[in-house]
Amino acid sequence: MGSPQFPGDGKYELRLHALAANPKIAARVHFRGHSEDPASALRDADIALHTSLRPEPFGQVIVEAMAAGTPIVAASNAGAIEWLTPGSDCTTYTMGDARGLARQVSHLLAQPDEARRIAKNARLTAESLSVKEIGPRIENELIVAAGPSA
Repeated sequence: MGSPQFPGDGKYELRLHALAANPKIAARVHFRGHSEDPASALRDADIALHTSLRPEPFGQVIVEAMAAGTPIVAASNAGAIEWLTPGSDCTTYTMGDARGLARQVSHLLAQPDEARRIAKNARLTAESLSVKEIGPRIENELIVAAGPSA
């Protein structure tokens, strides 16, 4: 899903397309490109993978997938892990470890009850990160950081 967003990502996308052309998996891998309705695309997915090769401070796609009720596999050393609970609202692998990623995907596909439990918890985590919930927390942090008014 999606399309390259950063300089140099086009080469990575081409590599992914070449790997996905393998006859063993070609029928099961779909590249959807840019979507104006990512929530719908994420609801249709069995699992959402966050496979960034560089740490990201928040990872918006992770929250979007969680809000859509889609189980997430994310890199354990990505910035987003700070607000996730592996084993509860996501599963993790070490960034760049393709075998580890494959193990997590295989596990969720083989354990649909666990995938549903993780997706349910993920939705709750996403709700706690909504603007309605997080806005007042940020505002309070800014007030505390500013200190007493003169």
